[in-house]
Amino acid sequence: MATSAAPAGETCGDPTSGTTPGPTGEWPGARSAKKLGLTGTDLGLLLMATIWGANFAFVKVGAHAMAPLAFNATRVVIGTVVLLAMVALMRGHWPDRRAAAKLVALGAIGNGIYQACFIEAIARTRVASVAMVVSSTPLWLALLGRWRGTERISGRGWTGMAISMFGIAMVVFGGAAAGAGLHTWTGDLLALTAVMSWVVYITKLRPLTHTTDSLHLHALTMLGGALMLVVLGAPQLAATAWAEIPARAWWALAYGSLAAMVFAYLLYYRGVRLLGPTRTSMYGNLQPIVALGAAALVLGEIPTAWQGVGCGFTVAGLLLARS
Repeated sequence: MATSAAPAGETCGDPTSGTTPGPTGEWPGARSAKKLGLTGTDLGLLLMATIWGANFAFVKVGAHAMAPLAFNATRVVIGTVVLLAMVALMRGHWPDRRAAAKLVALGAIGNGIYQACFIEAIARTRVASVAMVVSSTPLWLALLGRWRGTERISGRGWTGMAISMFGIAMVVFGGAAAGAGLHTWTGDLLALTAVMSWVVYITKLRPLTHTTDSLHLHALTMLGGALMLVVLGAPQLAATAWAEIPARAWWALAYGSLAAMVFAYLLYYRGVRLLGPTRTSMYGNLQPIVALGAAALVLGEIPTAWQGVGCGFTVAGLLLARS
C-alpha cells in the first residue's frame, strides 16, 4: 500500500496498459468487481493472499538451497533496503522517535521472531501443515480480542472456531503420519509459535496504523525484523558460500523479498487500517488453497487424505465464524 493509495472502492488506471475508461468512467473489470461486492481493498487483499500462499513453496525452495535462517535474513534485509529506498524517494514525514522506536521493537516480533519460526517450520514439515496452521491466525486474533474486550464472538463464531481447530488438528496429525515424526512435530509447533508472535504483533500495531503512513510503518517494522534475523542468523550467514547458491534460490529470494515482503505487506497494512486485523486476516483463508497448489507444482508435495479433509473443515469453520 502506498501513501497515496486510492480510497477503498476506487480504482486507478494505468496509462501504459492500453485500456481506457468505459462510458461511465469505470475501468474494464471494475463493474464486475462491484457486482460481486468487491472493493479495491478486497481485490488487494485477495492478491495479497495469493502472493503469500505461493510464497510457502518458494520459501521452502530457498530453505533447501540455503541454511533456513540465512535465507530468511537475506530476504528480509533485501526487502528492508527496498522499503527504505522507497521512503527516501517519497520524502514523507517520519514518525517521532518514540513511535519509531516502538515500531522497530514490534518489528523484531512480527518480522523477526515470526519469520525465524516460520522458516524453521517450513524447513521441518510439509507446506500444507504450515499453511493451515498459519491460516488459523484470525481465530487467535478473535480470541485475543474477546479476552481484551475489543471483539464480540457469537455462538456461530465459537462453533466455527471449534470446527476450524478440529480441521487444523487433522492437518497436523495427517502430516505427521506421513512425515518424519518428531522432526515434523517440531515444525508444526514452530508454525504455531510463529502465529502467536504475529497475533501479538498485529494487535499492538493496529493503533499505529492510524497515525503512521503505511510505507514508513512497514519500513520501520521491517528494519526491526531485519536486525533480529541478522542476529539470530549470524552463524548461518557467516557460513554461507554465496558463490555456490543455485539460481532457483536467487529466484526464491527475489519473490520472497519483493513480492511477499514488500508489495503484499503494504496491501495487508492497508487492510488493517481500513478493516481491522481480524477481518483482514480472514482473507488468509485463500492462502492454504494456493499453498497446496504451489507445493504440488513446485515441490511435488501431495497432501494426504487426512490433510485434505482437515483443510475442508478448517476453511468451513473460518467461513462459519466470519458469517
